[in-house]
Amino acid sequence: MKGGKMLKRLLVVLLFIASVLVAAPTAQAAPPIVSGTLVDSGGRPVSGATVSLWLFDDRGQPSWSPPIEGSTTSNGLGSFALTAFYTPEDDAAAQANGGWDNFDLMASTPGQFFTTSFPRRYDGTSWQDPDGATDIGTLRPSMVDPNAPSAANNCGYVPLVLGTATSWTKIGELHFWYDTSGWFKYSYNNGGADSTIDVGYSNNNVSFSVNGSGHVGNSGSEVGWTPSGKWSNIVDTEFTYRDFKYVPNCGGNPYYKVKPYHFIGGTSTGGGTSSLDGQCGTTYTKATPYDPGTYLLKWDNQAYKFGAAFSAFGFSVGGAFSGYSTKVEAKWNFGNVYSTYWLCGPNTYPTTSERVFAGPNQ
Repeated sequence: MKGGKMLKRLLVVLLFIASVLVAAPTAQAAPPIVSGTLVDSGGRPVSGATVSLWLFDDRGQPSWSPPIEGSTTSNGLGSFALTAFYTPEDDAAAQANGGWDNFDLMASTPGQFFTTSFPRRYDGTSWQDPDGATDIGTLRPSMVDPNAPSAANNCGYVPLVLGTATSWTKIGELHFWYDTSGWFKYSYNNGGADSTIDVGYSNNNVSFSVNGSGHVGNSGSEVGWTPSGKWSNIVDTEFTYRDFKYVPNCGGNPYYKVKPYHFIGGTSTGGGTSSLDGQCGTTYTKATPYDPGTYLLKWDNQAYKFGAAFSAFGFSVGGAFSGYSTKVEAKWNFGNVYSTYWLCGPNTYPTTSERVFAGPNQ
């Protein structure tokens, strides 16, 4: 009898423990934000490097101390992976930039310093990259010097604004064949900019190389192009860029970055691209016919990345691309002169292609 009571008590205790375990909240893991591989100047893996990630929020400050998002150490293959929660600081910066945060990644071993920049958007559960991936590939040293800065998470840096400049920047292109009209709209319905633009790096503030990218998503006036007839051109609008001197808090050499800052508007027609048209169905086999009196409207998919898309502070090799989205769209209205109107893409059909060309082979 006593044994039966003890067994019942044990069952009650076990049930109570089980209920507590079920009710206890599970600690949420931080989602992945970036991964990559460090190699030295000879291409050999760099293990044991300190890798740190910092939020870059430059809303008007001449200088500030960016908050750290996380840190880790590269493994024996030189690989690293970082996770990060979406913080109030991340949210404040994203709200001012069309939902995008910009980050600086740094890594170091004695005498070697690595850095790159990249944007991310948080969708409520995970971090998203404009290209759909969080791996940034292989990083080689930005600086090899006994006095190279440290990327330790207790060090950090202060970015000093040395100057601000404007530059016409390639944001898209539009190809019309005869008897066609339409538009290319940017910051549609004042939805804000939507461009990913390369960042420049320099050890001397004179010679710059591409060092990742930043996303510009600030709100501003809508700009657009509304041509008609045969018309094929790259379209440009103005952005501001900032020249930064990065001063390490723990000593070491400073370095410099040119970063995209704000969309400010204005319209300019860039280089003509008509040589790409009139080849649908021959050179470009991913061709689609359209009847008279119909149209195509694109508001999705990433657009083409243009090289040498701007020039600021001596950095003139950087590229830029703008995604077709609720903020960027293009439309082709087909007239009634021809029985069939043609659009085509170089690798995929017009609805999903980064570039859309026009016209049948003549």
